[in-house]
Amino acid sequence: VLADGHIVASPAGRLAVLSDPTDVYPHGILGDDIEAATVTIIDSGVELTIDAPDGTVFEMIKPMWADIDDDGEHELLMTASNDSEGARLIAYESTGEIAATSDPIGRGSRWLNQLAVAPTGPLGETEIIEVRTPHIGGIVRWYQLTDGRFELQATASEYSTHRIRSRNVDQGIAIDVTGDERPEILVPTQDQGRLVALTRTADGARRVLSIDLPDRLTTNLATVEHSNQSATLIVGTADRSLLIWAASG
Repeated sequence: VLADGHIVASPAGRLAVLSDPTDVYPHGILGDDIEAATVTIIDSGVELTIDAPDGTVFEMIKPMWADIDDDGEHELLMTASNDSEGARLIAYESTGEIAATSDPIGRGSRWLNQLAVAPTGPLGETEIIEVRTPHIGGIVRWYQLTDGRFELQATASEYSTHRIRSRNVDQGIAIDVTGDERPEILVPTQDQGRLVALTRTADGARRVLSIDLPDRLTTNLATVEHSNQSATLIVGTADRSLLIWAASG
């Protein structure tokens, strides 16, 4: 098992854990040079181990269960990387079959931070959201699933949801900050001095909210959802501030 990996559970009770640690891809972006060669799914005591594609590792510490195709079943969203093409998204069925992939970044030692799967599309379509190269001009990218491919729908530049060698991988979230029942993507600016909410539009994405922080963001973005459909957002900054907002309602 990957020592710093998170065990994540699907709504159906399946567990996913990163496994078979390896140092064959010493990028070190997540705090050390050890990544996972496989991911193991545990379902009612039965284990299924999925190998990363040939020549790649799973460059992540937290797999993501998400229903990418609106069929009621959750797929497992992973980030696979190698030293020639960098990172790309791969979604697996719970049976281990590949459900969808994105194009790779195209250059080694280039990483992406997978953020969310949510109905962020202009008409409420389910989209898969990542931040590509968050350390160098980070680009928020929205995808939709088409015939087994993640097809790019929109981008927005100069946002960073990760610091090199940090294990904070949840510095961007999908959350409804406008009260229109369609989530926005909340991410830090490149210097992590502000939080910005981005909403999808018919021709791309636009900023609908900007929050100045007293200092650089140092924590993940945490939310507490309430029974009245509102949510509370909690973040911490480098000056030891703990900031709490009512995020929607």
